[in-house]
Amino acid sequence: LDLGRALELMASGPLPFAARRNLFTAVGRTLREVHRHGLLHADLTPNNLLVQTAALRGEPPRIWLLDLDGSELRESLARMHCRANLRRMYRHVDRRVREGRIRVGRTDYLRVLRAYEPNRARWKTIWRAIRREHARRRGLHGAGWLLERSLSSRARDRVAPGESRP
Repeated sequence: LDLGRALELMASGPLPFAARRNLFTAVGRTLREVHRHGLLHADLTPNNLLVQTAALRGEPPRIWLLDLDGSELRESLARMHCRANLRRMYRHVDRRVREGRIRVGRTDYLRVLRAYEPNRARWKTIWRAIRREHARRRGLHGAGWLLERSLSSRARDRVAPGESRP
């Protein structure tokens, strides 16, 4: 199942501490390897990480990356590109947390970052940069989501003369 659904299932029922820790650590390691190999994912969201369901029962997590459309494979990635990719993932998770669909705490985020970047000073720098940039852009993304929802609902409500609703 995708990570987004796994996080929803985790919010609806207890998950053994070790399973939760292992899952977030595996996500961080997976993202580290993806970036280490120069892959800049065009749509890094929880829905594009596939998690083996056995991970929710405490077995070692296996994670696959989905939807590589528009992604780029480069010789190496600049730190700013890696951070932007991580911030995109964080933005999607944070939105679901604010909507009450999932529960992910600071410790979970930090577990991902420690697995992504074992050097303490570097992961702390990454965390601060992601949070700072997220706070700066959050209002713009919120306005964009509202506008998109507003326009898409109007488009669905419109029916051309002589047509009937499906």
